[in-house]
Amino acid sequence: MAGAKRIIRIISSLLLVGLIGCDGAGNEGGIGPCVHIYDEPIFHIQSVTDGQTGTQIETIVLSNIGIDSTKPDLRFLIIESNRIAMLDSFLVGNPPCSFGTESGLYSFLVSATGYRDTLITTDASYSVFEGGCPSKSSGGLRISITLQPM
Repeated sequence: MAGAKRIIRIISSLLLVGLIGCDGAGNEGGIGPCVHIYDEPIFHIQSVTDGQTGTQIETIVLSNIGIDSTKPDLRFLIIESNRIAMLDSFLVGNPPCSFGTESGLYSFLVSATGYRDTLITTDASYSVFEGGCPSKSSGGLRISITLQPM
């Protein structure tokens, strides 16, 4: 009889743990810290084109990157990224490319061989936030850039 009570206690405990891990709203809570998921990077460079011919520019360099007037660690910008990599103190991308997760005022120089540097300054934020556990962000900023030949 003592064995049966022990089994019932174990089963009851497991059921309680299962109920704590699910809030009934489709959220997968679980036990432990809640996480935030980025469905995509926050800053998307859809295309970079030649200002005279409209030709797509295949490789760009981003330098002097700032977010809200502070210089971010570039390693954190490429944790969530597509078609972009860090090279020394620059980011090198092949548009369409994307990077970062931090909201704020982004400022950087875009350059490519044979083109004038172009300063980009714009606010980037996610347009969609879903609360809960896990929470999610999506709908990053999308821009297109035109560079002028030298």
